[in-house]
Amino acid sequence: MSSHPHKKRTEAQLQDLREFCREFSLRELVAEKVEQILNQMETSDGNTCTEGDIYRCIMGTVEESLIKETLNKTNGNKSRTAEILGINRNTLRNKMNGKFK
Repeated sequence: MSSHPHKKRTEAQLQDLREFCREFSLRELVAEKVEQILNQMETSDGNTCTEGDIYRCIMGTVEESLIKETLNKTNGNKSRTAEILGINRNTLRNKMNGKFK
């Protein structure tokens, strides 16, 4: 039984992600950035994330970065990007049309 070439690439990419996450704990990186944002919110009026808007601000930033980096890795292939992210291609298109113009 031969496996589909896309499945092999997906597994390899997931393995790369696992190795990266072992080296740099994603939780630690996120926790550090959230702490920085909260500290900036307390000390700066010019911060883009404001009280009552932190969740939307952070999740939007994470989603945008995840999509852009995955698109970069797939050389702009939206179908492949959607497959890697585990979302429908139309969902990806809608997210890109709504946020990344």
